[in-house]
Amino acid sequence: MRMNDLDYREDTEIFRGLIAYDDTASGKQPGVLVFHEGLGLGEHIIERTRRVAKLGYVALAADMFGDRRQARDLEDRRRLVGDLRNDPTSSARVVVRRLQRLRHSRKSTLESSVR
Repeated sequence: MRMNDLDYREDTEIFRGLIAYDDTASGKQPGVLVFHEGLGLGEHIIERTRRVAKLGYVALAADMFGDRRQARDLEDRRRLVGDLRNDPTSSARVVVRRLQRLRHSRKSTLESSVR
């Protein structure tokens, strides 16, 4: 099993996702995009991403807040999630870009199914 941080830039912000896959599998594998809950990309979602990869997928845990930030408390969570909700067009663009990152993974079969 291989798990690597995947850094990418959106405008001026750096996001740090995580990609996981079975590096012993031959050929390409289907891809799954894993989203974190309102607390951010933490250990719980990283473990879920690893489990998905063990099932034979290339799994990309998407960092939706940037810089792998995690909410420190309920107010922080409201602010981080509110930023996504207040700009749905931008949030949709971010999701599409995450899919493109997964699609371009050398191990994923998504290249023909995501446009």
